[in-house]
Amino acid sequence: MGGIIVRLVVMGFSLWVAQFFVNMVIPEGMGLTTTFPDVLIVALIFGIVNALVKPVFALLSCPITILTLGLFTLVINALMLMLTAWLTSVVGDSRWLYFTGPGDGFVAALLAGIIVGVVSTVLTSLAGDA
Repeated sequence: MGGIIVRLVVMGFSLWVAQFFVNMVIPEGMGLTTTFPDVLIVALIFGIVNALVKPVFALLSCPITILTLGLFTLVINALMLMLTAWLTSVVGDSRWLYFTGPGDGFVAALLAGIIVGVVSTVLTSLAGDA
């Protein structure tokens, strides 16, 4: 049970860091709620999307992922973030997580996906097996 909570907090912090850096590159490119419980809800929804939807996308896009030498995985991560933003607007509040800017927010989601991946990998490795 403790490992799930640690991963949830790591994902919430990763989303917060991504919002900070994305907004430095694309002004108002990514919005994330500022209250801690709402960030954890967004992180939980993102975790569920990654656990249930991402493997299906990864399997279906395997040929293009191989063709692009794995770079298409970044697009899949961006799509998962955009799906999470849509789900949070349906489940909760549209201001919990949103993307704006070039490509209807896809560029911001792509950048956020890269940042979330790096930050969560580093923090998970530092946290160890909890």
